[in-house]
Amino acid sequence: MIAAVDTASDSIARGFASLRANWPLVPMLVLQQVLVLALLALGALVPLVAVGGGALGGDWLPALLAWQPASLSEAAEDLAAVVAPVAVPLAVALLGTAVVWTLAILVFCWFQGGSFGVLLAAERQAPPGPVRDWRLFRTWDRALFADWARRLMWRYFGFWNLWGLALLGWLLAALLLVWAAQAATARWAEAGLLVVVGAGSLVLALTFLALVGWGVIAPPDLARDESTVRGSGRRALAFLARRLLEVCLVVGVFVVLSMFVAAGLGGLGTPFLVLAFAGRLGVWIAVQSVLWLLQLAGTVAVATAMNGALAALLVGDGRRAAVATREGAAPAARLAAPRLGEARP
Repeated sequence: MIAAVDTASDSIARGFASLRANWPLVPMLVLQQVLVLALLALGALVPLVAVGGGALGGDWLPALLAWQPASLSEAAEDLAAVVAPVAVPLAVALLGTAVVWTLAILVFCWFQGGSFGVLLAAERQAPPGPVRDWRLFRTWDRALFADWARRLMWRYFGFWNLWGLALLGWLLAALLLVWAAQAATARWAEAGLLVVVGAGSLVLALTFLALVGWGVIAPPDLARDESTVRGSGRRALAFLARRLLEVCLVVGVFVVLSMFVAAGLGGLGTPFLVLAFAGRLGVWIAVQSVLWLLQLAGTVAVATAMNGALAALLVGDGRRAAVATREGAAPAARLAAPRLGEARP
């Protein structure tokens, strides 16, 4: 327990040192968030703008907000009546949405490849052990960031698509379990079905934790030159089995810190601003936008430090494994060495 806390605290310190040395990552990742959010919003508006007005008339938005179907069958009938005349434009619009959202994922993966490339290189460059000088973690270079982003983008794209499919399968299994639980409640006398539901709930909970751990640990590992999407998944789960306590401590500290940063910057002066800028909507929107960017920058900085700490955990685990391998090989080499006076083969 004490060793795990020491390892986690050292990794957290190294994460903050890497953040301090490579601070240009923060504005780059703020730009990433803004671009991805803009593309997601644009993709969501495509079918509404392309189809909504023609299907519901010029006042389609008020009609949509006032829509209150009495039952699922009535809702299905209303939707069929609206969609039928615009089926082809709707399909084209949804295809456009898929293209825009795919572009958003690619932008996200491009920035992620560059940021993890910088953080992993910083952790490998700095000497092991306690932080001596944060400048030893300095690996930021705009050209190298772009090179890592270009080389790793498709690797992260494949990983997040695979992770999303796994999450979708988990959600389908959860829905099936909910249906089974309702059936078990309706037929409570069937104790066997209740046992199946309970066991399935435990398996789903453990699977969800494994999915979260995979999504947290695999991205830093993917930045290694020899890494692959499939191999990083195996290594991430094996690493979680060995270092679960350290990972929980590191992630827990940064989650709490991120909540404090978001709450502090998100609520900074909001009641005051409502009173101070009453009647000046444009100024109020501008000030709120600045506060939102500050909150985003704070949470991005915390996330970058957490990713640096996770990279420190991964690299440190690899260094310990390499030392253990060398120490294990040394006795075997001594046993295999010829004794004094013996002829070498």
